[in-house]
Amino acid sequence: MDTAATKGGLAPFSLKDAPALIERVFPAQKVGAEAQKERKAVQSQTLTALGSYWKGRKPLSLVRACVLASLLPATDDPEADLQTFEALMRMDSAGVLRRSPVLSAQDVWDSAAVSADEKLRHIEHPTTTGGRNDASSDDADAGGAARWIRLSGLPTREKKLIEKERQEMSARALLAMPFAEQVARCKRVENVEDLGDPNDPLYAGVWIIIGARLGTASRNLPDLVRELGIARYGHNPTVGDPFCGGGSIPFEAARIGCSAFASDLSPVAAMLTWGGVQHRRCQRRTARGYRPGATARRTCGCE
Repeated sequence: MDTAATKGGLAPFSLKDAPALIERVFPAQKVGAEAQKERKAVQSQTLTALGSYWKGRKPLSLVRACVLASLLPATDDPEADLQTFEALMRMDSAGVLRRSPVLSAQDVWDSAAVSADEKLRHIEHPTTTGGRNDASSDDADAGGAARWIRLSGLPTREKKLIEKERQEMSARALLAMPFAEQVARCKRVENVEDLGDPNDPLYAGVWIIIGARLGTASRNLPDLVRELGIARYGHNPTVGDPFCGGGSIPFEAARIGCSAFASDLSPVAAMLTWGGVQHRRCQRRTARGYRPGATARRTCGCE
């Protein structure tokens, strides 16, 4: 029995009889918005970009959500359980703001979360500028008429203060939007995260909160998945997919720390899944300083 991952955290089998979060609560609308964004990326999807095209492929964000929700314990506080899950998925407010959101001046202008005075001080708009020609834009917003007032000619210190104020305005405008619109303006989590880095800015502060909530000692997502698996089953969690198709389920399960097993009657499906796993192994080796010609070591739970 593997106990290394539970040192200072959850004891083996401590969650053996605990109900899973997915049995009680699951933010289907938010997960759906994330999955839709990923599917709309088309050629920019992780496995599709590898040349692995499969019509019925599951979004990786959906796979991650299902695995985490199956491992996380449900408690008597469903609201807190959802907060824990959304923090791990970076679907909470703090996570969305760290996913490199991009808002146009028009987005900020249209937001009720930004005061009229702030808008007039920072944004020019044909309906309010009266055709003045002393304020031009820093960036041309192709999707709207509102534009940020140019900062050229101002002292550096003043520019920084104004830019900080604009960032705060944009953050308020973003969080006031429906979640689907927030996601549309942010990068996908997999494009900004570094799963193996305990100091990843995307997850800053999350592990302390999760530790206080669940009693875990992990400092990155793969370690947390292993710790939860040992607390439930006494070993690293295992995900099996007997009809793997394009390989989304084993790929994402292995990426977040599970041992993954997959099979398919179609040789094409098997080849695509194998290719995705090999790509992930190469990524892990590169992150660990792997050099071609050096002795290869097992860096993935996939078989």
